[in-house]
Amino acid sequence: RFSDVVKLDFENQKEVKAWQAKPLHYENQFDVAVGVYNLKVVFDSGGASFGKLETPLAINAYDGKDFAVSGIAFSTVFVPVKESEVNLDALLLEGRSPLVAGTGERALQFTPTGTARFKATDKVGLYFELYDPALMGEKKPTVAVNIHILDGKTSALKQDSGNVKLNDFVKAGSPVVPTGMRLPIEDLAPGQYRLEIRAADSTGSFATRTA
Repeated sequence: RFSDVVKLDFENQKEVKAWQAKPLHYENQFDVAVGVYNLKVVFDSGGASFGKLETPLAINAYDGKDFAVSGIAFSTVFVPVKESEVNLDALLLEGRSPLVAGTGERALQFTPTGTARFKATDKVGLYFELYDPALMGEKKPTVAVNIHILDGKTSALKQDSGNVKLNDFVKAGSPVVPTGMRLPIEDLAPGQYRLEIRAADSTGSFATRTA
């Protein structure tokens, strides 16, 4: 359990209206042990009214020895960022980890969204991490993913990315592959869908994650 206060300070009514025109994005990070939890967020603005959100939260066990894929974070804000800025942000955020994929001039920082409901006109990205201990060996394997979008009711395949190699996301000396890419939803009809990530490397290791 923890609490937080977000202070808002505006110079004039114009700034107030500009702020009210879009949802407030709130972000926080915390450490928690492996397990299955119920996450509750209660919020208010000092008055009598308040809001509450509730969602299940599962933290998977990982010993660093197995090939695995993390949970998936959706994003509607992903922008280029310099690696030097990323390191500075990490210091300013006192240990918090920004979601950054890619290296050099191709690095992108993903701001996670609190919802998985989108309009066809939204620019949607996804961020996930792949864990491959074999990348620490002398002969590094090729790592790739295949992304499927399935109909949420019938499981019929609606989109198939094909085999996408993650060479540009691999960092020397690390078994963690932070990966981010755009999710093409503009051609999907309104409805419910399931996203499926199938990851594998050239040694035969594989893992699947859905959202």
